[in-house]
Amino acid sequence: MISDAVDTVQAASLFGYGRDLSVVLLVGVVIASAISVAQSRYDVRRLFVELEQLKTNCSQLEEDWGKLQLEESTYSTHGVVERKARSQLGMLMPDLKAVEHLSPYE
Repeated sequence: MISDAVDTVQAASLFGYGRDLSVVLLVGVVIASAISVAQSRYDVRRLFVELEQLKTNCSQLEEDWGKLQLEESTYSTHGVVERKARSQLGMLMPDLKAVEHLSPYE
């Protein structure tokens, strides 16, 4: 009878240790999961801030591109090109007598 009681106590204590180990492992998994969720939320926030900064940068670049296109169209007009050719390069329109017309079939 005493040996049966000792066996029962030993079995209960072994089962209790196994149960305690399971609880400890479960708590560890829950803590690891919580840390993982917190890290994921931090990464999402960081990436969202980076995305917003890139969108702002993209908008600024599109605005600059529009200004450059407008500037290019302004500088490429016939009058501006002719003024620059005369003032900076010293180019002149040739005399009509010096101009020769060529046809593609001659």
